[in-house]
Amino acid sequence: MPYKDPEQRKAHKRAYDRDFRRDHREQGMATDLAYRQTHREQGKAIDLAYRQALKLEVFNAYGGARCACCGETYMEFLSLDHIGGDGALHKRQLGVSSGRIMYLYLKKHGFPPGLRVLCMNCNFALGHFGYCPHGNVKVEAEQAITKTGDSKGGHPEQLPLMEQ
Repeated sequence: MPYKDPEQRKAHKRAYDRDFRRDHREQGMATDLAYRQTHREQGKAIDLAYRQALKLEVFNAYGGARCACCGETYMEFLSLDHIGGDGALHKRQLGVSSGRIMYLYLKKHGFPPGLRVLCMNCNFALGHFGYCPHGNVKVEAEQAITKTGDSKGGHPEQLPLMEQ
């Protein structure tokens, strides 16, 4: 055996595997594609379970899977709301285009404050009318003040920008 030392053996194996994957990249990609095509339904089920677990984890970090206004508990109806009303700007600054990417960002950054769980109806009413007919939550404009002092949207100080 060329490497009696376990650490040298591991290092050699890692280097060999890295070189093999580099030299046989096309073959590996074809094998992966064939597997994904033959196990498409299983992959969809795994992806759905992962997305639902991630969403639940994020909602639990922001007070639970319940609308902060009306108490709605159906996960299909729940979403995150930027308390200051600047969610679109924040998502643009982060380059976030989907809920999953936003949830991963929040998880990576330790669930920063400034967000809450609302159902889509309450979130829509707050975003378009500035109040919810239920009357239990309001847009808190004082929390939307940015570092420049602009209260018309902006990026709340407590939500860090995504690292490039």
